[in-house]
Amino acid sequence: MQLRTAYLCFGLLLLLAGSSHQATLANATYYVGAVAEYYPVTSGTNGTVISTANANNYATFVKKASSYSADIIVFPEGTLTAGLQESSTNRTNYTSYSSFIPNESEGVIPCGNASSTVIEALKIMSCAARNYSMYILVNVNEKENCTNATSCPSDGYYFYSTNVVFNRSGSIISKYRKYNLFNQPGFDITSSAQNATFVSDFNVTFGHFIGFDITYRYPALSLLENVNVTDILFPSRWYSQLPYTTAVQVQAAWAHRNNVNFLAAGYSDPSTGSGGAGLYAGNSGIIISAFSESPSNLLLVARIPKINGTRAAINSSSNLTYKFDSTEITTRNVLLSTHQVVSRENISPYTTSLIGLNNATYNQTICNSGLCCKFNVSVVYNSTLVSSSNNSYYRYRFAVFNGVKTYSNVITNGIQVCSIIACINDTQDSCAYRYDTNATLIHPTNFTFISITGNFSNQTSYFQLPYTLATNLLPLNSSSYSFALTNLNSTYNTIGFNLTSPQSSLFTYAIWGRNFATDGLSIATTSSAVRPIPMILGIVMIILGVGNM
Repeated sequence: MQLRTAYLCFGLLLLLAGSSHQATLANATYYVGAVAEYYPVTSGTNGTVISTANANNYATFVKKASSYSADIIVFPEGTLTAGLQESSTNRTNYTSYSSFIPNESEGVIPCGNASSTVIEALKIMSCAARNYSMYILVNVNEKENCTNATSCPSDGYYFYSTNVVFNRSGSIISKYRKYNLFNQPGFDITSSAQNATFVSDFNVTFGHFIGFDITYRYPALSLLENVNVTDILFPSRWYSQLPYTTAVQVQAAWAHRNNVNFLAAGYSDPSTGSGGAGLYAGNSGIIISAFSESPSNLLLVARIPKINGTRAAINSSSNLTYKFDSTEITTRNVLLSTHQVVSRENISPYTTSLIGLNNATYNQTICNSGLCCKFNVSVVYNSTLVSSSNNSYYRYRFAVFNGVKTYSNVITNGIQVCSIIACINDTQDSCAYRYDTNATLIHPTNFTFISITGNFSNQTSYFQLPYTLATNLLPLNSSSYSFALTNLNSTYNTIGFNLTSPQSSLFTYAIWGRNFATDGLSIATTSSAVRPIPMILGIVMIILGVGNM
């Protein structure tokens, strides 16, 4: 398992642990945040039993987080009622493991409330929030009575994937219903995306959304139009895909691009490429993150610098990763996988060009379906490392794409990419595959400089992110690169993405963009070879500034 930080150390215990939980003050420059990477109870068919067992495990996380003075903790998407079959045509079992959830305006405290209609699991979480004086976010299956005879489902309910936030008193203070579902048959969505926010007693305004929401404008980006939202809570069951959309890679890039504090919890199931959790301080970088190669129950805790006009420096000595053993949380006794089974994107529609195994400097422009990207790259190649046929090492290609891709043949999104990606041999078909974790991996290719530039539309239907990934499936920290958008005119931004420290273990380095306007269209299926840029296009690029950067 690869971790961004070491496990417990003596200095950390002195810094964070205490005999009693001291809540962070409103005027403090930081608060203590915690997130879970959790492998849930999944066996059985009784939703009440499963959700109660998982809630009791959540309470174990909360108790441990309290010993490190955590103010707030986030649990992953879908882990409360994990393992229960979902169907778009038969929802009869949904009612047994879904919960009515009161509106936040009612100020309901489910803990000890015999008349409350919430499921037992939420009562347990309400009590944990009150007993340990902590804000808690959990994701739960919500049910709502439907009385409109013309539009109601036949079973008389709406079912939602819903975030519920408890305050330190155990009161429900915020909820959000997932708007962008991914492979969740039988669930409903609201008529429009909700912007869910709340203000903590330590003077931070939080927003929250769920999983696949992060790839869309609504509600993820629209939520930030509320200028008071500085921190995001993000429960997820993410299905990682190489080379661009692995879990921690996405989390770090989104936090950096939007310069918000980001607290992300992940469903740990490496057999499906799921997992990944972290705490991020916007463009100041990764505070702590993890992407476990085997099913794990991890608690990540760190001081989060508040954003009050400015952000204090990250104090890395306050980070910890606590790994629960199988006596504390028994779900780890079930071993599904010893490594992340990460899926691979189809690279065939991309226009690519090989980066040679030699010392070289590249100054190259590559286009795909109207998107042109300029690459300035310096490479140092150490051939002496390649001394045995038993060693494995990556080759690299420039890769550009402008079109529509599919996620697991479930949904299609408009994508624009300017990138360098790893391959296991010299062919394009070998790109975005990962070597087995048991392989002896060497790194003869050292990128001493990378500059990727392009002019991307600055219209609201477009959005770009800085995606990086090392061969350990964790992203580079922000100290290793710069990502800058400059307004070129009313239509285009110039984006520059520069590597600022040499890297020999890259897997992905990309400007990865979304074109929301082409979501839902048919996917691109044909490849495009590198070809000379037509003279008229070259003139247009110079006018727009690509050729001079």
